[in-house]
Amino acid sequence: MSEFFEPPLPPPEPPTLEEHHRPPWFGPPENELGAAVPIQVELVRTERLAIAVLDLVAFSTEVSFTFAIRHRHPRHERGDSFCGFHDQGEWRPDALHFGLQFADGAKVTTDRTGWKRQPHDPPEGPLLMPHGGGGGMRSWNAQMWLWPLPPPEPLAFVCEWLAEGIALTRREIAVGPILDAAANVEQLWA
Repeated sequence: MSEFFEPPLPPPEPPTLEEHHRPPWFGPPENELGAAVPIQVELVRTERLAIAVLDLVAFSTEVSFTFAIRHRHPRHERGDSFCGFHDQGEWRPDALHFGLQFADGAKVTTDRTGWKRQPHDPPEGPLLMPHGGGGGMRSWNAQMWLWPLPPPEPLAFVCEWLAEGIALTRREIAVGPILDAAANVEQLWA
């Protein structure tokens, strides 16, 4: 090759990217699989409706679970929305309200997350967040995320759905199995 044509300069070194670490209140730790806890809490059962908490999984510092709604008849027959939570963020007294209360009196609900700051600023108290969900005309599941782990005994699941005739309903469970499972969760990598 002649001196006129020179090879190009090597490309610049790519910038070093800093790995993003999700804060613990945003979802399950990425280096844990969690441990299943055999707890099923039936909150409501009427002639038309059942509401339950299923599939609880403990992580080292938090818990995920399924909030399940089952209808006897398809919802479209009644002309209302399926899941019953607030539409487009508008708070309604007759909507489906769901929350938890810790033994120390702290409570958290789906009505208010209690966290409205920057992503890396920790919430001031417990946090309950939906993490997806779906269903059909008779069943609907919402994956829920609770941060942090509840303190020892008891943990109360609370719901109310005035549009469905469901008054304030509270079911308590023992927290021991959740805390035991969380204490035995293994990290996949250091």
